Amino acid sequence: MSISGYANLAVLSKFPLKNRFTVPMSKVLPSQNYVLPLYERHWPITPSETFTQPLQLMTGEMLYCDPKVASGKFVTRYESHSKNIQHVVSKNHAIESSWYRVAIRHLLSGFYVRELNHHPDSSQHFFHLKPSRPFLMLLAPPNPLLMMDDITAYLINDSKTSPRGLVIAPGVWHSPPIPLYRHPQEIFTQQTQSHNCILWDTLHKSQQWIHIE
Repeated sequence: MSISGYANLAVLSKFPLKNRFTVPMSKVLPSQNYVLPLYERHWPITPSETFTQPLQLMTGEMLYCDPKVASGKFVTRYESHSKNIQHVVSKNHAIESSWYRVAIRHLLSGFYVRELNHHPDSSQHFFHLKPSRPFLMLLAPPNPLLMMDDITAYLINDSKTSPRGLVIAPGVWHSPPIPLYRHPQEIFTQQTQSHNCILWDTLHKSQQWIHIE
């Protein structure tokens, strides 16, 4: 199991869930500064000079994006951890084969996330494969320095009032999809094979969890 290890009880002891910043929720996707028209893709592009953070380990090893497309299922599921805590884990079959943790769900208080990422030189698609399987995505504007009050949770619900999916613009900070319900969920994703990725860990940056009620 990869990613930063917040399943470790020592981490929960050092960063208890009460140390949190609650973000707003929206059913309406933001402007095209964040998302692109459905089925549109933008890659490769030249990254802005302002994005100078190092790439996350085990992601792309090149400055510019490999134009080859990687498509596949983004699979998510819940794993029980304790009486009131569950872990949301996922596997992106388009680019990797290992499971990693994307969120904590506390049955009494909501979801907790510690990491967002962005791809400086490509867009990324997420679309429902099955109806009535809503998921959340955290988005924040494409600024080199992420602030907690820049983050909003968006509901992707495949209904008349919310979209079937979204295309995240290059440089936009985002979380992986977070399913609202326990049953396993499959979401179609498409990106470039190089998967250049820059990570922002809120526990290290601000000592707070991102909280979604």
